[in-house]
Parts: sequence; structure tokens; C-alpha cells
Amino acid sequence: MKASDLIRELEAVVDRHGDLPVTLAIATYEYSIGSVGHTKAGPLPINSGDPQKQDAQPERIVVEGKM
Repeated sequence: MKASDLIRELEAVVDRHGDLPVTLAIATYEYSIGSVGHTKAGPLPINSGDPQKQDAQPERIVVEGKM
């Protein structure tokens, strides 16, 4: 999903339900948003997993979740 698509979808939800806190749901876990940033192509600098699995990732916007 591109940033412009995310913005449009968030605006539609805010229009329907108001300005609410945002959480990130991954499988059975739910995280609040810690920060939003940018990273160049390749693995995240702070990646705790296997960085080789992220080598092919493009330049991107990163939404960081926090517990």
C-alpha cells in the first residue's frame, strides 16, 4: 500500500468514526503506533529478525509498533 492510499483510507475512517487512536494488528497481537519514518532499500537498521529476508525490500515508509 502506498502512503497516499493509506492517507485516503485513514481519512475515510476518521470521517465515519472520528479521530481515534491507531493500533497495528499482526496475527493475534495488537500494537500502538510508536513512530512513522523512512528507510532506504534493504533491511531495517534495527531489524531483530533475519536481515537477509529483507534484502529485497524497496525504499519505504515504516510504521513502527510499540507494545
